[in-house]
Amino acid sequence: MTAIPVASGDLRVGLLGYGLGGACFHAPLIAATPGLRLTTVVTRDAGRRAQALREHPGVVVVDHAEELWRR
Repeated sequence: MTAIPVASGDLRVGLLGYGLGGACFHAPLIAATPGLRLTTVVTRDAGRRAQALREHPGVVVVDHAEELWRR
């Protein structure tokens, strides 16, 4: 049996949307999972943008999914 090589470091994760599911379920689980790092959140809502930045220091918030794909 051959081991499958994996990249070193955390897997960067982008989250599309920061509504109830994104803020209360997906983002906290990503943040709590070893080997994952929440790096980008996509939302156009100013309140949710502020919430994501407050709850996940260092995250980048963008307005459109196209911006996520370029990161």
